[in-house]
Amino acid sequence: MDAHQNERLISIWSKLKNFEASGSYVYDISQNNNQRFADSIKSVYDISMKFMEAGSSLFSSNMLISVDLLRGMEDDFGIIPFPKYEETEPGSEYQAYISGFSAYGIPITSDDPERTGHIIDTLSYVFYNKVTPAYIDLAVTSKNVRDTDSAEMLTMLSSNIYYDVAIGYWFDQVGTTVYDNFWNPGDKFVSSFKTKEKLAQRIVDQYSADFTEAAAEYEASRG
Repeated sequence: MDAHQNERLISIWSKLKNFEASGSYVYDISQNNNQRFADSIKSVYDISMKFMEAGSSLFSSNMLISVDLLRGMEDDFGIIPFPKYEETEPGSEYQAYISGFSAYGIPITSDDPERTGHIIDTLSYVFYNKVTPAYIDLAVTSKNVRDTDSAEMLTMLSSNIYYDVAIGYWFDQVGTTVYDNFWNPGDKFVSSFKTKEKLAQRIVDQYSADFTEAAAEYEASRG
C-alpha cells in the first residue's frame, strides 16, 4: 500500500525503467504484433520462448511448463530463478510471482462441508507432495533440462517456494499499475500508486470483511 513511499522500491523501479527505455534490451510480447511465430504458438507468452529457441534472446521469463517449447533448441540453455536484491542463505524462502490462480470454495449450502474440506485438503496434499515433484523430475528435468545446475535450481525452487496469494487476488485492481507504468512513456510510478492507495485499501478492507463474515457463518453452521 505504501509503494509510493518505499525509497528502495522506487530506486529499483528507476533502474528497471531506465533499462527498458534504452529500447535495445527488452521485448514486450503483449504490445508487439509479431507474426514471426504465428503458426507455431498457442499463446502470446510462447513468443518469448520461440525467440529463445531461435537463439534471438538471452533471457526469457516464463512458466515452468514452457520449458517444453525449448526441446528442439540447438544452443545450450539453463534455468535460473530471478535474482534477489540482497544475498540470502541457501534454502531461504523464494517468493513466486503469480498474476492469477484458481481457488476452490465450498458453498454454504453443502450438507457436509467438513467432509468436502477434508477431500480438498487431501487432494491438495497429494498434488503438492506427489504430482508436482513427479512433473518436475520426469517432464521437466529428465526430458528438457540439459545440465545438472538447472536440475539443482529446480529442486531448490520447488523446495523453498511460496506464493503470496494477495498478488493474484488483487492483480486486476492494483497489480496492473506496475505493467502500465513500465510500458507507458514517462515515469508515473509514484503518482500512480499514490492515486490508487485509497482504492487498494478499500478493496483489502472489503475482502477482509467478506472473509471474516464467511468464516463466522461457517462456524455458526457447525453449531
